[in-house]
Amino acid sequence: MATIYVVPVFNVGGYLVRNEAGDLVYAEGRVEKFEEMDIDHVNFGDLVKLYESLGFVLHQRMHWLDKNAVDFEAGLYELDGDN
Repeated sequence: MATIYVVPVFNVGGYLVRNEAGDLVYAEGRVEKFEEMDIDHVNFGDLVKLYESLGFVLHQRMHWLDKNAVDFEAGLYELDGDN
């Protein structure tokens, strides 16, 4: 089986809002991109450590985005631990 890699990308300091067309978009934040990681070896704790490396100590929610979804909102899923 081929190894699948993911690239952690954090949108920090902004918020999700609907634009004039009614689409959900990320606004007024910054994007931090990390090196690719083997998906079989990434866990929630790893992602929290990456987030903390940006200078943050607490997070409210963490989401992942399925880039194959029809749009941003349909592809956005809340992370719930390692599941």
